[in-house]
Amino acid sequence: MHDQGICFRPGKKKKSKSGVFPLVFARQEQSLFIAVAKTDAELADLYSRATALLREPVVEAPLERVTFDDGTRRIWCGSPRPEYRRITQRYNLPTRCLPLVRKDLDFIILPGDSAKVVSFWQFIKEVNGLSDNQVIFTRGENLVMDLDVDDAIVQRIRGIVTNNPNDKFTIVPYCVTEQFEAWSSQLAELGVTVYGETVEWTKKYGHKGILHRHISCLDKPCLMEEIAPHVQVRLPTAQF
Repeated sequence: MHDQGICFRPGKKKKSKSGVFPLVFARQEQSLFIAVAKTDAELADLYSRATALLREPVVEAPLERVTFDDGTRRIWCGSPRPEYRRITQRYNLPTRCLPLVRKDLDFIILPGDSAKVVSFWQFIKEVNGLSDNQVIFTRGENLVMDLDVDDAIVQRIRGIVTNNPNDKFTIVPYCVTEQFEAWSSQLAELGVTVYGETVEWTKKYGHKGILHRHISCLDKPCLMEEIAPHVQVRLPTAQF
């Protein structure tokens, strides 16, 4: 609204004569705004323009990509990819990095609906001397754990980062997906980074399908053949 010139600025200096002012504003929740104008026509115009702006989708900037650095604190988030369906993937992928959580440094996000996951966390916590505040449990409602990272979890991560202003934090996902970007991008303004590729790169190269031709189009070279034409790729054959 400020960029569009319809933001109302109260106060003695540079006070606006008209505009829209937020009385109650909360991210992804119902908010309350007030429009101030001299005429009904101007008020209607402010209402129309403000409504259009507020209904525009929010496009968050993705996190900066970085490499591993021992001086950076890590937030492990091993969510399955959206196309995964196996129940083993639901619990195996988030927990397999538990032994890598460093004492008093790192954090890990885990599905909170499994007693076995909680038991494994308790075991690793005792063996490695971790503390209870180093784990973040989700609701555990979805196979794709990224979908369970709600506003409460994001706010907790924000609190961890803001309470440690001298430290750097990197999120380590199993795979960068659109579901991961939906919540992690909200932390970009805090300087949080990610150890992973972009969504676009992952969609093109981040799967085993780049290593062989697809059965539905055997005459089309796979990505590996396009990148390295000298590499011999074995064509799939049918056995009867």
